[in-house]
Amino acid sequence: MLLAATFNSGGSSIDVFTRDDDNGKWVTTPLIAGKTGVKGEDNSVRAAAVYRDRVTGQEQVFLSVGILGIFTGHYDPKFPGRIRWNRAPEVGTATQTRILFIVEANDSLFFSEGTKIFLVADLSNEVSSGTDHAKFQSIGGIRGLSAIDGPVPGKQSLIFMWHAGARDSKG
Repeated sequence: MLLAATFNSGGSSIDVFTRDDDNGKWVTTPLIAGKTGVKGEDNSVRAAAVYRDRVTGQEQVFLSVGILGIFTGHYDPKFPGRIRWNRAPEVGTATQTRILFIVEANDSLFFSEGTKIFLVADLSNEVSSGTDHAKFQSIGGIRGLSAIDGPVPGKQSLIFMWHAGARDSKG
């Protein structure tokens, strides 16, 4: 299945598009219908991952939606678009900075936003003074989160780029 997502910059909807492999047509499913409560990039869909829970064996799609959090869905062949989305974000994922990356490592799912890789790293104290929220969201924080083979055989490490934001009061 191929998925794509969009947001309305006015904050009025988040839609997920699923391509029907049988006929090549796209099916639109509203993830959030109506006002989201935020505007612009705070609605942006930036990351997605398919993850099979190591305990339950259930496979789910995880989709980051701006500062609104991570929404999950599961395959349902009877549902339009074949993904049945949960209407509320996962608990604890709503933030003040966009979630930019979701990655699987060592059978666990990790996501990053701004200064944090939940639940393993917090670089909040490393942000340059004088960096405002909008600038930091555009240029700073954790970028490029990826899983790579680690020094322990069979285990993975997380690698990422960090930008502390503005270096001086002029930005």
